[in-house]
Amino acid sequence: MIKQKQLLFLAAASLAFAACSTDEDLGSRRGSVEARVSAAVSEMKTRAIDDTWNGDVIGVTVQAPAESEMAGLYRNVKYTIASVADKKAEFQPADTKIFFQTAEDTYTFSAYAPYQETADASALPGNDGLIAVNTLDKNATEADRESIDFLFATGAQASVSQPNVAFTDGAKFEHKMARLDLSVTISAEDGFASTDVNGISNLLIGGLAHEGTFSVKDGTATATGGDVSGWDITNFPHTDEGTTRSYSLIVLPQNRTTDGITLSLTVDGQNYALATPIKLDFEAGSKYIYKLTVKKTGITVTGSTISDWENGEIGGSDMKPVAPFGDKSLDDVYMGDYYFSDGSVADKDAALTEEQANAVVGLVFLHGEAAQFDDSSYDFSKFTGGKIHGYVVALTDADGGEPLAWAEGSDGQAATRLGPGCTRREALNEMMGYDHCQDIWKAVEENGSKNWQPADFPAAYACKTYGTAGIYTAFAAPKNSTGWFLPSTAQLMGLIMAAGNDILDFEKVKSQIKDDNLKAKITSPATTTIGYWSSSEDIETENCAWCIDPTAHVVNFEDVFVAADKAAKKYPVRPILVF
Repeated sequence: MIKQKQLLFLAAASLAFAACSTDEDLGSRRGSVEARVSAAVSEMKTRAIDDTWNGDVIGVTVQAPAESEMAGLYRNVKYTIASVADKKAEFQPADTKIFFQTAEDTYTFSAYAPYQETADASALPGNDGLIAVNTLDKNATEADRESIDFLFATGAQASVSQPNVAFTDGAKFEHKMARLDLSVTISAEDGFASTDVNGISNLLIGGLAHEGTFSVKDGTATATGGDVSGWDITNFPHTDEGTTRSYSLIVLPQNRTTDGITLSLTVDGQNYALATPIKLDFEAGSKYIYKLTVKKTGITVTGSTISDWENGEIGGSDMKPVAPFGDKSLDDVYMGDYYFSDGSVADKDAALTEEQANAVVGLVFLHGEAAQFDDSSYDFSKFTGGKIHGYVVALTDADGGEPLAWAEGSDGQAATRLGPGCTRREALNEMMGYDHCQDIWKAVEENGSKNWQPADFPAAYACKTYGTAGIYTAFAAPKNSTGWFLPSTAQLMGLIMAAGNDILDFEKVKSQIKDDNLKAKITSPATTTIGYWSSSEDIETENCAWCIDPTAHVVNFEDVFVAADKAAKKYPVRPILVF
């Protein structure tokens, strides 16, 4: 009954305004006529999950006249769905309502989805309407994908006499991201067991940029970050139908017709990869379909693209089995061995090919388990064979080698001991770097009410994010490892001693690296004149953590450890991982 009364009221209001015949009559209603919003998605253009509106909240903007009072008042007005019928949605204001301020003007509106919060409707979200986007970690769930499936509509016009803002026909919402649909078929006829599709692992896509922006002003999505070498989509949402597994991914528009993108996967312990990269221009609003068929002799790829979700052909390619970069058994790992991007290892005395040198992510500085001193809460299911094979030091310092604070912030970040702490003498055997870093991230979560952020702990955060952006993506942590973290005191001293005794040959790798910018960053940690932070904290002083000072006058081994103020002092950091 209430809805019927509302509809009758709106109908009456519409008739009343239609009956007005003079500017004076219309002008007397300044600020009393409300804009009504409806929208449709362009034919075949879908949200991340289907082709209907799915609980969307949109932001509506008055675009023109740009100098009008309304353009200043209504820059990001939140509207929610009131009803949906036949792919067309009727919206209602969540809070602020849009009222026409003049009777004589016709206004042009734009809208975007999903809505981004602002303090009020007159403010643009993000940086003057530019929203940061990262697709790397926003495809892991259905909700994540919907959050980056940006839609934009413009061109809808309305006025006091015609107050319906209709984002339909030529002003429909359009997708501003690109979509990549990938299916993998593994069948008994091709030499596999019918259940092997369930054992697919390390399904990696390389060569895509994931960091970028979306503008709510003009609907442009732009890739701004560097390429990521190994985007693991294995556990992303997928559907299994018979012997085929299918994925749907939202990516930033970007041209990859020069270097292309790579695809690789592992089945039954064997790695397979594209023989040649796929060269595509990912355009906004387009969907690209690739179908992979895995055979013992290789993988055949066929594909088609839907531009504006319309069919079109693109070329196919072949995938073939690939050997690991290193051929040494992980059970025989030793100090000085080379650790590669695929998680394999080569002997320290091996003559590296150029391809191998460019695949090295670190050097083994400690082999086997250090169970007597390292009781960290590792996820052993990640390790090949369910056990630790060694400890690896990165080829470069994190964050470009810049000295960093251990902690910063005005809410007690630096003044709080986050882990158990240790004495200078205990630091000699302190191997719990992984757990110390977990203590930091746990503290960040527990102090969310104080607005603690991971970046408030620059030393540990630089290690955690090492290998995820820029030229450093070449050093992304392999999947059979813990990922990079800030070493403890004993771990730090161990890697520096191994480097100082020429057990770790950084120069051998450096001499064959193709990227000159990357080559310049590769250094032996033993050559530092500044020192390095550890993740170990001083047990006596809460605001201090242990670092290694190479300029210290060493009488006993423990004298190399200096308790330094977490916020006031800055040192470089050298990441490590365990595999």
